[in-house]
Amino acid sequence: MYDIAVDKLKAQGYEVHVVNMPSVGRKEPTPNMNDDSSAIGAELDKLVEQGKDVLVISHSYSGIPVSEGVKGFGKETRAKKGKKGGVTRILYTTALVVKEGQSAADLLGQGPPAAFLKVDVIIRTDPSAPKEGLMAVSGRLDVS
Repeated sequence: MYDIAVDKLKAQGYEVHVVNMPSVGRKEPTPNMNDDSSAIGAELDKLVEQGKDVLVISHSYSGIPVSEGVKGFGKETRAKKGKKGGVTRILYTTALVVKEGQSAADLLGQGPPAAFLKVDVIIRTDPSAPKEGLMAVSGRLDVS
């Protein structure tokens, strides 16, 4: 599904790692969000321990396990411990961003918030802006 974006980023010289979340597909026992956040954290651990700065891109449901999986991997947090590398940014694309302890069902209830239906682009750059809600990013993303 994301092959086009991955290929374009790689063609521009970016190193791209895709995490295949355990909860995707039919498995028994059924993996959950904690399994997904652990998979994300394991991949981040490999990258940041190499001293790499990481931009995490999250889409849809993955906003929830990404928000959990990045904990402890922030660049500033690592720098305070004398470590190099870390997560420098998280890009939520049409992703769920919930408060700690909240689930997707808590946020969405019977469907997306009415505000989501009225806008086609929400980009939060103000750190004082609310950090929960449904964010939609559309249009061309130039990562160069």
